[in-house]
Amino acid sequence: MSVDDAHSLVRNALQGADEDTPGLHELRLADLNETEREHAIQALGALHRLDGALAERSGFAALDQPAQQRYGGEK
Repeated sequence: MSVDDAHSLVRNALQGADEDTPGLHELRLADLNETEREHAIQALGALHRLDGALAERSGFAALDQPAQQRYGGEK
């Protein structure tokens, strides 16, 4: 798998592949209980950090995090 292919998968997971396949940016953290929300925030943070790392080698720019949400780590 090329770095562009891997980065495409991460980007699709975060922002969705198309109109019918939403990404994790659509996850409503307020609808989760405290434990679920904590795990979701950690997972989203890890995916955004992976997105940034892959952007250094792929043909895609890193995605912006939704303005109202921060998932830990540096943007």
